[in-house]
Amino acid sequence: MSFYQEMERGDSSVKQGASRMFEENASIEEIAKLLPTFTSQDFAVTHEKGTTINPRLMVIVRQGLSKETPPMPIATVSKSYELVQHHTVLRTACDALDRAGINLNKVSVNLRMTELGEQVSLSFLLPKEEDYLFRLDGDDDHMRLRLRCFNSVDRSLRFMAYLDWFRMVCTNGLMMWSTHLAIRRRHCPYLNVPEIGKLLSTSMKGIVREKNYYSKWLKIPIDEARLREWVDGPLRKHWGVRLAARTLHIARTGYDADFAKPFEPGRPSEKSMKQTRQVPGAWVPAQHVFAVSQVLAWLAKERHDIQDQIELTTQIHDVIQQLLEK
Repeated sequence: MSFYQEMERGDSSVKQGASRMFEENASIEEIAKLLPTFTSQDFAVTHEKGTTINPRLMVIVRQGLSKETPPMPIATVSKSYELVQHHTVLRTACDALDRAGINLNKVSVNLRMTELGEQVSLSFLLPKEEDYLFRLDGDDDHMRLRLRCFNSVDRSLRFMAYLDWFRMVCTNGLMMWSTHLAIRRRHCPYLNVPEIGKLLSTSMKGIVREKNYYSKWLKIPIDEARLREWVDGPLRKHWGVRLAARTLHIARTGYDADFAKPFEPGRPSEKSMKQTRQVPGAWVPAQHVFAVSQVLAWLAKERHDIQDQIELTTQIHDVIQQLLEK
């Protein structure tokens, strides 16, 4: 069964959240064939006296995914809405990578797309070369640079792009520090599509500095008391009680967890937890700052909603900085 047939039937083994997500890992050329195309049309109704057109709204329509499938209305948007095609994001990202001297034949792409195609996440994994690698523990445990782009055609998600370090053993992503700083200076995590090239160029210049930065995190120890104080304070304030409690449980045991007693009062460190699944690549216990950052990256990645993933990922450096300041 093809990718598009799965979309039409709703059959997929990919995790489901608020919106069903379909996932594919393939070459750039193959991903391009999977991205749907959209058009904007009048929001109108036809009746016996003619056609009445809404003066303020228009309809975003997904064109047929194949010769057998008809167009599909996706959403209504204002007349001033600027439709950004997923294909435009893919093409602009590839052009930026090519101008940066990266061999596109060695770039693999991960596509995550909602059931109707209205939201996409495109992740470009850079070649396995030393310039784009950060080694943690030999050849088996390392991180590779990745360019991530997010887009929607229904106003549910503005265009967003950033570079992160993708850890292979656990599929966590840790946003590049230089990218995080650029986002924080903007007071807004979103970009215009043409800015991908500038973002990539600026971030690539800081790779060596970036590796040194994370090397320091690996050497900064974190004891139980310090971790608990941070979880009950700054992390609870930013991420809420549930995520803070899960963070502490993973850092202590290497296993994710959820509330055993949902309405139990108390701070995150006082919550009764029921263990769920093992977190791959977790240090047990987490005894340095980098280990804690990976717990946060895991929790951000596990959010089913793309918008939630982005929001949490862009906050990781700030909450870790508060851990460093304790």
